[in-house]
Amino acid sequence: MTTTLLQRVADRHDGAASELLDSFGGLVWSLVRKRGFASAEAEDIVQDILVDIWQSAHRYKSELGSEATFVATIARRRIIDRIRKRTSAASAHAMIEPVPDTFAPVPSPGEVKDDVSAVLAAMSELSPDQQQIIRMSVVQGLSHEQIARATNMPLGTIKTYIRRGMMRVRDALQIHNQTSIQKVEVQP
Repeated sequence: MTTTLLQRVADRHDGAASELLDSFGGLVWSLVRKRGFASAEAEDIVQDILVDIWQSAHRYKSELGSEATFVATIARRRIIDRIRKRTSAASAHAMIEPVPDTFAPVPSPGEVKDDVSAVLAAMSELSPDQQQIIRMSVVQGLSHEQIARATNMPLGTIKTYIRRGMMRVRDALQIHNQTSIQKVEVQP
């Protein structure tokens, strides 16, 4: 019975690593390059994949598929891992807001008081349950689950009350701010 290349790799036969590279290096390289990686990064990924194949060769079972399928499966998994890593790093980087060169002017106490009045007016238009739930969330800092337990209300209702209530407050504050801006523009 002849041994397969991956069996020789798993048994660490002399020349098996070179033969692995000769036999499957092109396949791995083409799979990596098809995903659009630049040459330097593609070389790193190919090397990582070949090391992974070297370490995983003992898991190959010829009755489950060809060696090329085994190699391509490992390659695809490592490529997907690298894409996910790249995407999550880019997402994390995008979430970090740059520090502005200049800061927005600090609102005067009168402006803050006006905003607070607008928020309180919007809150007064909400149902008593919504008001209570928003206060528990914003003022007391309770989680949705804690509020649901404390009020014996379904979690979905709590989330909906908070979301809709906060949207109404936000809309009222935007209207208030637009009105304030128009008043300032009209004054001589």
